[in-house]
Amino acid sequence: MESGSIPDSFRSQLHISYLRYTDRGEYTCVARNSLGTDRSRPLLLNVTFSPKNTRAVVLPTGDVREGSPVNLSCVSAAHPPPSRYTWYHIVGDQVIAKSTFQNLTIPSVRAHHAGHYYCTASNRLGYHSSPVARLTVLYPPKNTSVLARPSTVVDAGQPLTLTCSSQAYPAVDNFTWHRLPLDGGSAQSYGTKSGPVFTFTEVGPGESGRYYCEARNRFGAHSSPVLTVKVRGRLKVIALASAVGVSAALITLTVAIMISKNMHRVDFESAELPNKRPSVTADTMFYESAPQPHPIRKGKMSDIPEEPEDLSDSHPAIVPLMEAPPITQMKSCSSASNNVTVHYSKLSSVDQVQVHNLASCSGKKPKDSSTVVYTLLPQPHH
Repeated sequence: MESGSIPDSFRSQLHISYLRYTDRGEYTCVARNSLGTDRSRPLLLNVTFSPKNTRAVVLPTGDVREGSPVNLSCVSAAHPPPSRYTWYHIVGDQVIAKSTFQNLTIPSVRAHHAGHYYCTASNRLGYHSSPVARLTVLYPPKNTSVLARPSTVVDAGQPLTLTCSSQAYPAVDNFTWHRLPLDGGSAQSYGTKSGPVFTFTEVGPGESGRYYCEARNRFGAHSSPVLTVKVRGRLKVIALASAVGVSAALITLTVAIMISKNMHRVDFESAELPNKRPSVTADTMFYESAPQPHPIRKGKMSDIPEEPEDLSDSHPAIVPLMEAPPITQMKSCSSASNNVTVHYSKLSSVDQVQVHNLASCSGKKPKDSSTVVYTLLPQPHH
């Protein structure tokens, strides 16, 4: 304890109701009367306590340049004195024990030594930890690298982003981009202070090359390894687009030809349909003609006045219609109900006409109509 008189201690006894570690020290008493004074011999009061007021001291103080020596000392008040010290280094979320000595000495400090440190002092009565102390190491850029997005091989006309990353303290304040042509020509430099990102909105074949960046701060500079970027030319892109276009054109042309053929066949069949004749059997030919304007009469054929016959050589087989009984039921192969069906024989002799009834091709019964006349050639009698 500090030297001096103790207040309210003008008695023969000194009573300390709550002993603290600060009460440790030498005590003396002084006796005084009218004849004089006398001082006693010193008495040592030894107070034991666990470590207190522990702190970590970094020397030299402040920021330290990389490569300089650094000493970290753990200071603590304790009685008995601390018998063990432990140093800890905080790295991210991890706490790493570094040393068990009172002083932690780093002969040549490096960037990875930077961070937060604290120490713990302990004796047989307990332990105490210091507050965190920060060690700041100044160093130039290092571990510089370049990353290309979306890839180091990109098609012409597409965007390309180059990103330069580097570790430094203080942070990098200048980035410089360099391009070395693939054919070994002279290097080109692109200086920028806006940041580590260098963007091409639309690359062309001329942007192919080997790129690297240089990062710099007030303590030095560092360059990244070379990154090769290849831009695929527009000719390949155009060739690919042309191939796709030709394929599409061929497919379209093929479909158009098929459609045209189908339409032509439909038109041809439609044009031929009116010119088709009914089917011809071995004995009889049937065809259709426009209906006659005169009304239909019922009765015998003898009631109809005969007209002069004109039997030319071109139609030797035409036979005049004879008297025939009234027709009560008739079937026809004609599908057109608005036409008159006329039957004539191709045979050269009347005796060879064997038509008794007309068979229906479709199985349907003929419909009665005022515009249709059904005629039956009767079988001749021998």
